[in-house]
Amino acid sequence: MKLLILTILKLSLLTLVIGVFPNAHAADVREERNIEDLAFGVALFDFYQGNNMASITIIEAAMGRNQINKRPEEAELLLGGLYFEYGLEQDAELIFNKLMGENLDSDAKNRVWFSLAKLHYAKNELDKCLDFLLLIEQKLSPQREAQKEYMLSNIYLEQARIDEAIKAAEQITDDSIWLAYTRYNIGVSLIASREYKKGEQWLNRLVDQDTEDKEIYALQDAANLALGMNAIKRQQPAQAVKHFSQIQLSSSFSNKALLGTGWAWSHQDNPKKALAYWQALQRREQTDIASQEVLLAIAHGIEQMRNKSLAIQLYEEASNRFDQILQEMNDAIQGVQKGVLMNTLSSKLVVQDSSFDILDETLSQIPSTPYLQPLFSRQDFQFALQQYQELLTIQSNLDMWSKNLPALTLMLNERSQLFEQKRPAVEQSTSFENLSGLQQKRDALAVSVLTIEQNQDYEALANESETEHLDLVMKIKNGLKKMNNSHILVEQKEKLRLLSGLLHWQISTDFPRRFYVVKNELKRLNDALKEASLSAQSLLSAALTNDRNLINFNTRITGQDKKIQQLFQRVRVLIEEQQQQINALAIAAIETRKQQLAQFRIKARYSLALLKDEMTRQQDN
Repeated sequence: MKLLILTILKLSLLTLVIGVFPNAHAADVREERNIEDLAFGVALFDFYQGNNMASITIIEAAMGRNQINKRPEEAELLLGGLYFEYGLEQDAELIFNKLMGENLDSDAKNRVWFSLAKLHYAKNELDKCLDFLLLIEQKLSPQREAQKEYMLSNIYLEQARIDEAIKAAEQITDDSIWLAYTRYNIGVSLIASREYKKGEQWLNRLVDQDTEDKEIYALQDAANLALGMNAIKRQQPAQAVKHFSQIQLSSSFSNKALLGTGWAWSHQDNPKKALAYWQALQRREQTDIASQEVLLAIAHGIEQMRNKSLAIQLYEEASNRFDQILQEMNDAIQGVQKGVLMNTLSSKLVVQDSSFDILDETLSQIPSTPYLQPLFSRQDFQFALQQYQELLTIQSNLDMWSKNLPALTLMLNERSQLFEQKRPAVEQSTSFENLSGLQQKRDALAVSVLTIEQNQDYEALANESETEHLDLVMKIKNGLKKMNNSHILVEQKEKLRLLSGLLHWQISTDFPRRFYVVKNELKRLNDALKEASLSAQSLLSAALTNDRNLINFNTRITGQDKKIQQLFQRVRVLIEEQQQQINALAIAAIETRKQQLAQFRIKARYSLALLKDEMTRQQDN
């Protein structure tokens, strides 16, 4: 029976240790930067909003149009990071390696090395990752610096260089989430290396860390679980109970904590208390591995209380229940293979940063859901799901463009026809011959004005009434000249002279005002002609631009139907591949649970056989 207990505890501890290192390859650290290119600013805004696909599209388009000129390496670094986040490691590496060959400032160079280090870390190429991390010559931003030391610590742990791993961990600031992960990893690694006291110290540092961060709370629960399991392994059950009791009931580790607490009391020969915790776990009616393992634990508790007949019954029930669950898992795998999971995902498009609860609610009717709960919260599944959603979004956009193309073609044709109808009026409005004629008339008028000014020809500015009077005076004067001189005409001539003088005096006196008005009108005419010329040029330029735009639009629309259909086909293939990947993740997760459950079934049947043999021997005696 001790062999059974130790085997179960070993499986539990192994489950705890696996996956302790979080992924260290987010696209980029979100931090304050100076933006000098508008397009890059828009892409960065989308990146901060979580719209990574939009960010990639904007950067690619802007770089294709040479709209990022100030600091193109910033855009390329972000683009490489986004490619990396989408699993396009080769594309990301090409960008980073290209940047390596450019003349970058020290800050950009260090960030490229950091990005390449993250890339190789994610590919588990730890030696290459270490080479790039050691190239970094200066302090990075606080977030990157902490992540750098985190990766260094993990690499040194993998290489069994514990002292160097600890030294790297000590460089991480207390307020960084990476410190919490590093403490956990070092603690678990030291315990696995049988340096129990040192490992406990590191885990206790994490447990004692003052925080309000939910992620660190979860890590503290994981640390308490590791400490509890280690205490049981070291025959310190009372200490184990203490650690298990610090795990929150709402934690994802609470079921394992209840299971472990039961084993701790069992090790203290208190099966009654052990059963109380195990039965509490059983009443939760959950489907995680601890809730299934507890069936064995309860049977063991009853056996420990020496109620062998009831223990035999419970082992049989556990074995039968494991058979039933294994069949349910086989059915769940068949359901996944038939597309039940993907059909539900396609209809709901459930993807969020913390989509565990939403997935739980959305997929609650799928038979495979109870066995996929741990998978839903895994980063690789979330990532695959995000890619799937974005492929569906791309397919939807392509469908929209396919439907819009006929409308765009119709709009283009109507706009072309409308412009052709207006072209004669535009040509008339932009006729430089008409403007030239008007300019000649203006020039003639300007010459006349200059002549009037030079000769002070005030009569030229007389109004219509004054001109009539001047003509009349001239006719009378000519008439008097033809008549004989007599003293009778002398008086008439004098009156005519006075009238003529008065008329000329009035006109000449008003000449400055009249000439100012004429010159001002000439100036206004000059301005009007200049404005008309500019307007004509602008209208002509607009007409030419419209012609070019119509040609460009027609070029862009022509053949797009075929291209969209090609993209449709490509996206369909990618969607099918992504569906297969998600199905593979789901089936692998269920298969892992099946293997664990098969082990439990073997243990149940083995314990059942031992008990029956023992009771048979007792009856024979």
